[in-house]
Amino acid sequence: MPYTEEKQPYIHRLTMLGILAQEQDQSIEVADEIYRQIAGNKNWHEGTKLQDAASRCKLDLASMDELIQQESSRLEAAIQTNQKAHDAAGHWCVPTYGYKGQAYFGQDRLDVLLWALKKGGLNER
Repeated sequence: MPYTEEKQPYIHRLTMLGILAQEQDQSIEVADEIYRQIAGNKNWHEGTKLQDAASRCKLDLASMDELIQQESSRLEAAIQTNQKAHDAAGHWCVPTYGYKGQAYFGQDRLDVLLWALKKGGLNER
């Protein structure tokens, strides 16, 4: 099953930006900043909105876009690996999180996930 639809023209870039952000230990921050741009903002992709969001996370969007061009095969492979794990967890949508074999699906489960992470030794930073 493909992870995108034609009506989502920006999903490839956003997904690859997410992987690059995760590799720089900024995935939560980038997801939060980008979501804030997308939510309720029809023109979120125009102007410097994404660049500004990345900057607030101390990331350089232009450099990340260059890496997307240079490493698209590697990033696509990571996306497909993640998609297979997502499918194996029995979920079809986001947000879905998995921790120690337990799936946490939906925003209303984030507090339960946070509880499990803290019980597992997560320290706040």
